[in-house]
Amino acid sequence: GNFGFDLNAELRARGVDSVVADHPTADLICVARDGTARIAASDLHFPNGAAITPDGTVLIIAETLAGRLTAFDTDPDGALHNRRIWASIAPRVADGVALDSEGAVWFANPTAPECVRVAQRGEVLDVFDTGAPCFACMLGGDDGRTLFMLTAAASGEGAAAARATGRILVAEVEAGRAGLP
Repeated sequence: GNFGFDLNAELRARGVDSVVADHPTADLICVARDGTARIAASDLHFPNGAAITPDGTVLIIAETLAGRLTAFDTDPDGALHNRRIWASIAPRVADGVALDSEGAVWFANPTAPECVRVAQRGEVLDVFDTGAPCFACMLGGDDGRTLFMLTAAASGEGAAAARATGRILVAEVEAGRAGLP
């Protein structure tokens, strides 16, 4: 992820609605195996959780402050092209994401107590009530069908509170993990 600005300072100064409506965009950086870095995509609205399809040809990234999941076709050298909206999820927002074997994406919603599974184009397929804001999710376990959801009462400057209230929730799901990570 790459905020592109000091999120906590902006939230304190202007409030959530103002930051969502007007914020700097950020670059997505590609780091090559040799350690060199270059801009892979620009003008992203708080690029956050990312997943790569099993065949390695598509990157899906959460644009948290835009309320969408964005897809790019990928080249073997990490170049990105054919930018498109994979799913509009507003008014929800996505933090961490996980791709499943049916081609759906699970996303953690840090502004609500939920982890949501969506199909391409945004159809909501499943929602888990997490009881607290959800900041990350991942499919794992022996068969890849265990959904791990990380929740906390706060993030950023509330990190001390988050550590005190953070939880890992676990649920079994029908479709297992796919792609990377």
